[in-house]
Amino acid sequence: MFEDLEVGQRLTGKTNPQFEKFRWEHLLEQSLAGMAGENMTRDIPASIRREGLSRELQPSIRVGKSGITESLIEEIDSQLSKRTIIKIKINRGLFEKKDMDAVWNRLATETSSTLVMTRGNVGVLWR
Repeated sequence: MFEDLEVGQRLTGKTNPQFEKFRWEHLLEQSLAGMAGENMTRDIPASIRREGLSRELQPSIRVGKSGITESLIEEIDSQLSKRTIIKIKINRGLFEKKDMDAVWNRLATETSSTLVMTRGNVGVLWR
């Protein structure tokens, strides 16, 4: 089915909404398969995954030069108690790229939340 829709789209030059939906779901599954493992501690509903990957969800927490402090953890915890999902953005250069997984896992652990997704210096937590 996927191939038929793609060929039809190439032949007509028009975007097929059914193809786009199918392609989006396929890409979502591929990205989630790559993120499975230590970052995910429980099953995440598809609606939460979609919301976490959405560009419409704006970061509500920004980690600045002071890094991860007790007040930052409290603020994340407070926002998670009001909303079920939040996006966090960490200033570039604050942590080494190799340490980012540990940073996201620490934030999820200390706030008793689940890491939905990460992309570079942006992550989404859900409780």
